[in-house]
Amino acid sequence: MTAVVGPGGGSGPVAWVVVTACGAATLLAGARWLRVAQREHYLADSVSRFALRWWRCSPANLVAVVVGLAGLAVSGWVPLAGLATAAVVAAGPFGLGVRGRTAPLALTRRLRTLAVVWLVLQVAAVAGGAVAGRAALAATAAALAA
Repeated sequence: MTAVVGPGGGSGPVAWVVVTACGAATLLAGARWLRVAQREHYLADSVSRFALRWWRCSPANLVAVVVGLAGLAVSGWVPLAGLATAAVVAAGPFGLGVRGRTAPLALTRRLRTLAVVWLVLQVAAVAGGAVAGRAALAATAAALAA
């Protein structure tokens, strides 16, 4: 079975499907959390508190967190489990949409800088995992960290 690769998270074709899905999910999450960062005036502490509130605000979000963490834990042995985490990252937290309700995202210099730094860190994490032969695991962890 190609999906089960043993410890490491894999770097074969199945792993790259997971990397692609996690990358797409991370971009969706990035749009959501960059908007939050802008609304919270780029204060890291405020964005973290906001995220914790949203992820804990409903039973559905709590279940999504458990599914995302389980997908991360299992993706070290079964890379396809990372797809569960990608789905959670793309959809959650429920109730917090990608597009804002009050004002559109303003592409300020500060926002663009934050987005580039965030993207570089995400790519570096996945690249490091790929070099170590753990591409799916690294992409899943990076997506969940987003």
